[in-house]
Amino acid sequence: MFVHDGEPLEEFQVEVNSKEEVGKRLKEELSRREGFEVTVSPCPVFEKLDFLFRLSQVVLVVRNKEETRGGEVAELTYGLVKGQGDGVCLFKKDGVALSSMLLEFLDKWKVNLRSYRNMKELKEEVLRYLRYRVDEYRKQVEHYMIP
Repeated sequence: MFVHDGEPLEEFQVEVNSKEEVGKRLKEELSRREGFEVTVSPCPVFEKLDFLFRLSQVVLVVRNKEETRGGEVAELTYGLVKGQGDGVCLFKKDGVALSSMLLEFLDKWKVNLRSYRNMKELKEEVLRYLRYRVDEYRKQVEHYMIP
């Protein structure tokens, strides 16, 4: 359970067999624990994104094929606007077009853009990118370590 600032109040495990069962099982478990009927509603998308971006040092976005809805691009843009540009890398499969507006966002917020041809290359690119980010993070943490 979380309060609106994202801080956990309590944790417990609920086993489910499908995504659709999550709300139902949570409602049952919380109602049982609290002793009264509890209403469970999904977290709004922007709250989820805020929480994920606050936790993340690195955000990887993969554009593997052209989609008509482009949700990952909207999420990426939201993260950039919230100040997450330094830790964002967009991996784009060769041949997948990006809009000029998206390219403007990537340039403005200095997002790394990598292309790949197949899944093997994608894995190699992701690992290379993360290796450097982990090294940077270690240096930041070492700065705060007591000798």
